[in-house]
Amino acid sequence: MPTSRKTPRTWTIGLAVSGGADSTALLAVLADLRDALDFDAVVLHVDHGLRPDSHADARFVEALAARFDLPCRTLRSRIRRRPRESLEMAARRTRLAFFARMTRELGLDAIATGHHADDVAETFIMRMARGAGPEGLAGLKPVSHVDGITFIRPLLGLRDADLRTYLRRRGLTWREDSTNADTSILRNKVRHVILPFREGRAPSRPKREGRAPARPQREGPATSSPSRPRPATRLAPNPSAPFPPRAN
Repeated sequence: MPTSRKTPRTWTIGLAVSGGADSTALLAVLADLRDALDFDAVVLHVDHGLRPDSHADARFVEALAARFDLPCRTLRSRIRRRPRESLEMAARRTRLAFFARMTRELGLDAIATGHHADDVAETFIMRMARGAGPEGLAGLKPVSHVDGITFIRPLLGLRDADLRTYLRRRGLTWREDSTNADTSILRNKVRHVILPFREGRAPSRPKREGRAPARPQREGPATSSPSRPRPATRLAPNPSAPFPPRAN
């Protein structure tokens, strides 16, 4: 992985980036913190091929990674569902298999995801609706271990609105998944109907303002900003979010 240092860094972190606002913010923040926190990073993207424009998401992520001088590994897959397996679970299984392979091949210490405070609330409500017990209602954690993979979530203390404001201030765009507007999907209904009602807000609709053009250029994501990203503003991941012990 490219680095300006002659000696290896202490950590190697995979960044799970879909191209949405949360994972785009994750990439921008952690790219800026590589020197301060002494780690290398590689961007990981899965193109599930479930939407006609999913290939454009992959190109956007690859260009964004190049813009921040980060290597990028992309999996282009065709989801194959097992008997009685939902499409969502099949896609998750595909991602986990890819992350496990990248962890082995690249020697990753952990994989960072862009989960934020809104995801915590959404997950809690969804699990409660499904009748989860106390352990299931515990919600997302800063560090978790799944199938031998260590996941870290440094943005849990921030709201989705915080991340979008941060991206606008840096002049960075992101991709909007067109399926996010479909409130027949439970998570979308929680996000756009139930949570706004709980907080005394009007039901929301996904904003399109951050959407990159359908065919972003390879040399960088479409944006009105200069060719190099603007300096980071005050947003930063939770400094107390622990990094996992490095495997010997």
